[in-house]
Amino acid sequence: MKKLFLVFALTVLFPVLAAAQGTGFNFQGRMNDGTNPANGSYDLQFRLYDAIMGGTPIGALAARPNTTLINGVFSVTLDFGVTAFNSPDSVFIEIGVRPNGSPNAYTILGPRQQLTVVPFAVRARNSTFADLATNATNATNAQSAINAQNALTLITIPGAEFVTKTNGGADFIRNSTASQPTSNFNISGNGNVGNNLSVAGNVLLEGDIRQISNSGGAVKAMAVITVTRTGFPNPTTATAVVSRCFSGVALPSAPNCGITIGTVSLSDRVQINFGFTVNNRFVSLTGVNDTVSFQSYPNATTVEVDDTTTNGGSSQFFIYVY
Repeated sequence: MKKLFLVFALTVLFPVLAAAQGTGFNFQGRMNDGTNPANGSYDLQFRLYDAIMGGTPIGALAARPNTTLINGVFSVTLDFGVTAFNSPDSVFIEIGVRPNGSPNAYTILGPRQQLTVVPFAVRARNSTFADLATNATNATNAQSAINAQNALTLITIPGAEFVTKTNGGADFIRNSTASQPTSNFNISGNGNVGNNLSVAGNVLLEGDIRQISNSGGAVKAMAVITVTRTGFPNPTTATAVVSRCFSGVALPSAPNCGITIGTVSLSDRVQINFGFTVNNRFVSLTGVNDTVSFQSYPNATTVEVDDTTTNGGSSQFFIYVY
């Protein structure tokens, strides 16, 4: 038997990735006893090297005693650790064999066989790309985050400066005035400007633009007011409505843009409440079919307009707050 054992030859290797967890993989091979397939129990040992001859061992020796061979075929699970397959072009396996329980030294079957392709799936759990993805586990919505690494902290960075094109109604926020964007600035959703915005290129805005009431740089509100007095020239009733409006402060969903009508006199006065402080801003008036003039601020948010009606009891004017 000893003489026969020394002429064992490795004829075919079938490396297959196992479904088991961890870094182990299933290794299948075939040995002949002379010209016949080997049968019985054998002690096997496996070692990886970085060269087909000589070279440096990779990982630890894997011993598989009392392995059963049937018609020359054996199957074992090998695990050389997570770093064994980092160099896919230079991993070779060396196999030693002896009868089960023999005190004799292992016979090394040669030559070494190069491991390729499938066992390197072990490396997938430590992929080079995964090694560099430092923030992958922190992305709230990594599938759709254009910049997942910064998605969670972008708005909260003090003094952060960024210019972006937003879609789907997302707000635009810029918290620094250190420099200007040198290209065009496009917003396809609503724009919410949180601080000063300086753009050296063109500005294209496809949605509404809003700004907090105590900031400058954008139109705060405008409205067309229609006043109707019945019984002209001696009116008995007086009403006013917001015919058209825009507000850069109120939410777009606010009725009448957040603008309300206050007192409407039977003679010549209308009060318009914009819902934000206007007594420290510029107010402009334009009469559509009658003469109008600014009168006073009954309170900080309200403008009083004289709308002297000479056109059958109906007047209309445009008021603009900047």
